[in-house]
This record gives sequence, C-alpha cells and structure tokens, in this order.
Amino acid sequence: MVTLQVKLFAVFIGVILVTATGIYWFESTNIQVPDDDPDPDPDPTPTPTAPEVSLSFTLTSNSTYRGDNFQGILAVTSDQPISLHNISFSLNDSNYNRTGQQIIPLNSMVNTSASIPIALSPAFPGGSGAVIAQPETIYNISVAEVIFNSSEFYYSQIVNSTHSVSITDPPVHDQAQNLVWEFIGNATLASQNATHASIDGLVNQTYILQTKINGTGYTRIDYNSTTINSTLNFLIDGRQVAPNNGYVPIGNYLNETDFAIVGKFNGTGSSSFNISILTKKITLFAVVANDQWEQPSIDGFNFRGPEFYIRQASTHFEYTLNVSIVPAVRVTLPPTALPDLFILSNIARTTVGTDLGLVNATWAFGPGTFKENQGYDILLIFTNKTMNNLGVVLGTQGQGAFNMAIHARGSLNTGNYRLPPQFADNLIQHEVSHIFGAPDRFTSTSEPSVMTKSTADDALIDIISGIFWLFQINWLEDDIQTMTDDLITTYWDYTF
Repeated sequence: MVTLQVKLFAVFIGVILVTATGIYWFESTNIQVPDDDPDPDPDPTPTPTAPEVSLSFTLTSNSTYRGDNFQGILAVTSDQPISLHNISFSLNDSNYNRTGQQIIPLNSMVNTSASIPIALSPAFPGGSGAVIAQPETIYNISVAEVIFNSSEFYYSQIVNSTHSVSITDPPVHDQAQNLVWEFIGNATLASQNATHASIDGLVNQTYILQTKINGTGYTRIDYNSTTINSTLNFLIDGRQVAPNNGYVPIGNYLNETDFAIVGKFNGTGSSSFNISILTKKITLFAVVANDQWEQPSIDGFNFRGPEFYIRQASTHFEYTLNVSIVPAVRVTLPPTALPDLFILSNIARTTVGTDLGLVNATWAFGPGTFKENQGYDILLIFTNKTMNNLGVVLGTQGQGAFNMAIHARGSLNTGNYRLPPQFADNLIQHEVSHIFGAPDRFTSTSEPSVMTKSTADDALIDIISGIFWLFQINWLEDDIQTMTDDLITTYWDYTF
C-alpha cells in the first residue's frame, strides 16, 4: 500500500512525498517516480523487414494491329506476401519528340510468386501525351516502376525493361466464309462455295439464289456477276435494297441475316456470282480538348470526365460499324465566357496545336491529316458552358473532310436547355456521326434516330412522345450506308 501511496502522491502532488517514516520535501523538477517498467510507453511493434522483390516484364509480341492492346506478363517473386497496386509505363515517340505515360492498376496479392497478364493500351495520355498510331514506325516502351506494399509500408521499385514496338494496319476480313447457297427455280445450281455460285440451264424465268450471312461491322456485299439479259434485285431480310456501283449496301447488318438475289432471266443461258462481304476494324484516336466539362455548374448536374462518355458512345460505333473511338490524350483549354462554338473551336485548334507541337501549332483539318496531327484522328471538344448550339462539326468541304466536333452542356437555341448527363453519349454519337457524313434529319420528315432533330415547334411534343433525338441511339439505314462509304473512303487505308 505504501508503494502505491508513494506513486499517487508523487504523480498528483509532485512536491510532498509521504512514507511510513516521515515527510520529505523535494524540488518538483527532480522527482523520480519508482516504476517497475523503465519504459512506460514502448513501441510493441518492431519495424518490419522490407520485402525482397524481383520484378520483370516481357511482351507477348512486339507488334500488333493499329488500335489493339499490347499484351505482356509481369513476373513477380517475393520473400513475403505483398500487395501490388499499379505499374507505370512510358512511351518515347522519337518522331515527334514526345513522351507519354500510362498507369495500369494491378490490385493483386502475391504470396511468393505470380505471373500477371498486362494489357497495354496504345494510348499514353500522361506526361506530354503520346500514342502508338502510325503503322511501320518504331516506338520504345519502358517500364517505369511498380508500386506495392507489405504491411503498412509502401515501396516503389524500378523495372529496367525497354521494348521496341510497332503496329500494322488491320487486315480486311471477308465474312463470306461459310455461305451455303440455296437455289429456287427451274434450273441447276451447278457449283457453289463460300463466295461463289453459278446456275446453268436458265430459260426465260425468275429465280432466287439465297443464303444466310452472319457477322458484324460496317459491311457491304460486293458482287461480281457474269449474268447477261437479266434483271437483278437484292433482298436483305426480305427488304429490297438497290445495288450501288457493284455492291449492295447492307445497312444495319447485325448477327444472322437473310440475303437473296432475285433474278429475272430473259432467254437461255447461265449466271454466276462472286460474293465478298468485307469488313475491317478501324480505331480512331481522339484528342480530348476540355473546357471544364465535368466542373459542377448551377444546373446541379454531376458529370464525369469526357473520356467516360466517349467510351460509352464508342460502343454504338463498334457494334454497328466496327469502329472504335479511343480517347488518347487530354488537353486543357483556357476558360472562355463567350457562348460561340466557332470561337471555342479556334481556341481549341491553337491550344491543341501548341500543346502537341503540331505543324503550324494548329490542328489540321480534312482527310489525310493523320501525320500532321501526330497520328491522332479526330479532335473532340467539350465545354460545360451554354453555347449557341449543343454541338457542331468542323472541317473542310467534301467527303471525309470533318475531323473535329464540339459538345456543349447547354444550348441558347433551345431556350437555354441544359444537357442531363444521361444524354451525353447520345450527343457525342450524333456529332461523331456527322464526322462520318451522316446528315441532320428532322422528326417531321424522318423516322426517329440519333440524327433526327426537332424543330422548335416539335421539340416539346417529341420529348413527351419519347422520340426526341437525345433519347435515341439507332441510325437510319441510309445514314449507316453513308457512314460506311465515308469510312471506307477516308479510314480504310492509313497512309502516312
């Protein structure tokens, strides 16, 4: 008990020490309190030993098609469990003296060893921004570092690994691989294979040659026929389609479709057809010029970054036209208070041109300007302002001439209408479709689609009836074929 009393008085009074033998006076600054534990607040957790980690990165292939990811393997060994957070890469584009960076989340636990697959995008938006876009050009990819942790301590480890890579233009793919032809008529189907059919013994008759086609992408049926003295009609799912310069426009061709050739033969003889159904993957790399698109505004809407909505809109083009739109690099624009899309476009062209070091410090208009624009295909501009229109495309005149589109969150022409976030990808789909040649249409004269706009008189009734263009994601058949022709003309071959 005495010992307990000594400690209590010493702690709380600090100047008087009471014991069983008397009272003693001490200077308070010199009091030493007896304690069984010489260290009253020790650290019970020793500093952990840093893990010994070995890292290496290899590419599965040093070449791929334009727009495809590069596949690689990150090999990891560790003498204790670790958690991998991310791996970063840098891209050196010596052609334009640019260095881009790309960070890939890993979110992987490793006990002793692991081989982790890595999908490396051709777009490196960090740093000054760079993209692997030009075929037959050598680029250098370096692994910068890997971030991981053991216990509560984080570590960064450099990986000395550099890889020279290149890309090639994707091949044209013929989807007419497994066609089985059926002949209806009073003649003989003499021969057939996946892409060819010939008919003998035709005498003043109408016949049908039909098959099923299956595929996706912006496809058309190219045909070559030796038929003479004959009138030909073509049916897609029972709908008659007029041929155009040796091909049949397929339109919204998805999954399995019935294709039929209806011939009316005059006289006696034979007919033969050679069929090809061509498609090709096209990837368009977009520069994103951003004027505070996702910044909160007085309208109360919360927007994500432009890249999110570009990827949403891209799914429509991928599904129907076999075209992917990849947001490759972002350029921040100086804020502008003027509600004019054309003024904004000029600001964007020069800001992007300066930031990316383009020829004449300006984004180049028109077809065939991939090289001038450092391999980037289109410029997509975004602003949170209310402008004179929700959007516009710009370029030179002629097919394939447009490579620039603006998207605004508000429009003065529609009564200061402010765009809700759920319609952002519809707006992008509409404007990018203009880049590929699809025209504006109106609900008063055309079936509802993403291209049909409403006049001021029709807007309210169109919204109430659910046919307002921002509600739509479909294209009309004619517009799909227009975009198909434009894509084939402008982007089928990449010539730098």
